[in-house]
Order: sequence, then structure tokens, then C-alpha cells
Amino acid sequence: IHFGPQYLEGVYTVISSNPGSSCDTLMLGSTTIVPLPLSFNIIPPGANCSPTEVQLDGSQFGFSYQLLKNGATYGVPVTGTGNAITFGMQMEGLYQVVATDPGTNCHDTMSGSVVVTGGPVANAGNDTTVCALYPIPLHGHALNYSTVQWTTSGDGVIVDPHQLNTLYYPGETDIQNGVVNLFLMIYGTPQCLSATDMDTLLVNINKAPVALAGPDDTTCTTQDYQIHGNAQYYSTVEWVTSGDGSFDNPATLN
Repeated sequence: IHFGPQYLEGVYTVISSNPGSSCDTLMLGSTTIVPLPLSFNIIPPGANCSPTEVQLDGSQFGFSYQLLKNGATYGVPVTGTGNAITFGMQMEGLYQVVATDPGTNCHDTMSGSVVVTGGPVANAGNDTTVCALYPIPLHGHALNYSTVQWTTSGDGVIVDPHQLNTLYYPGETDIQNGVVNLFLMIYGTPQCLSATDMDTLLVNINKAPVALAGPDDTTCTTQDYQIHGNAQYYSTVEWVTSGDGSFDNPATLN
């Protein structure tokens, strides 16, 4: 037989009665129900930005208070003082607290939970080198963010500064300097609106090549023609012709 769940603290015994003889017999043993630890609130409640100090707004002296992170034991227990207690600054995760009475080993989960959201993380991408003729593709990455913003140290134009993936057209000053810094600023989630993170993308800009074949000229058909070319910002050259002649070395300026 069973007597159902009992919630009041105390010592419970069972007496058996014989209705025919009116004899009563006290059953062997007893059950003692002791009180659970008092309930206190884990604070600050709800969602918070990392790092956050996790606390309990009260405690019982000598009781043990264990912090749980994402459902698993985390850190060492904190002994109750009779006042509010702290578990220190905590990073991203879901936090709860379990209280234990060291005398009875009864334990109970404290009221509420604390959600700590990770702060924003910005990654503007790897530094790169580009040609001044083309726009610079921007491929940013971000975590735990609500909005983004690209800015520049130069005079170029960002097509859409509020998108992680966009284009940057270098300005004349950027091209003359041969380098520009692009900054990716990340703003936190609603729980972390005041938190920001920034990363910098360094872009080296190579000037576009300039070819000067020399002034137009007239020559005799019985003579070879000496070519005097000029070039800037180049690595290799190649002479080609619209006719059927040939070059002794098409890969040199002269």
C-alpha cells in the first residue's frame, strides 16, 4: 500500500488497526520528511550580455550552492552566508543554481535562470592586394550581432556599408597611396546593444599598368624598325602586330 506524496515536514509512522478486535499495532520504522532548502532567485534574470556576474539574491548559512552551466555542474560550490552570494563573471551560456542542505543532503533548484549571450565578434577577412582597375570585394563575417557597418580610411565608396558582403571602389587618394584600411564594425544583439567589435582589412592597391608604344612614325621598307617603348606599373611586356612582320624579342620594351 502507499499513502501518496507527502509535502509537510515531520516524522511519519503507520498504525495498523483491526476493526474486529479494536487492536492497534504500530508498524516498524518511521519516515522523516525534512524541508527543502529555501528558494532564492538567481539574478540578473533573463537574457544578458557576456560577461555577466551571476548571483543569488539570498542564501542559507552553511548550505551549498552549485552553479550549473547548460545543465552541467560548473565550477566549485559556494557556501551560503545568510545573504546574497555571487558566482563571479560568467561567459555565454544558460545558468541555474542548485542548493543542498549539508545535514540532510536534500537539494532543490533555485528559482529562475540567467541567459548570458556572447558579445559581437567581427572578422573583416584576410589582408589582400588588388589592382586599381577593379572594385574590392568585401566578405565579412560576424557572430552575435544585430547590425554591421563598413567604413574606410580612404576616399573610396562602399556600395552598401551595412552588409557583410559588399564592394569597395578605391578613390584616387587610395590609389595614389597604394593602400587603404577598411573597418568592419559589429553591433551586438538586443541583449548587448552597447557592445561592439571591430576588425580591420588592409588592402594594398597596385596601380593599373600604363603602356607607351612611342609616337607614330614612318620608316623605309628596306630597314628594320627600332622600337622604343615605355611602361609603368608593370611586370611583363609583349609586343604584337596587326601585320605579318616579326619581332626579334617581343618581351622587351626596346
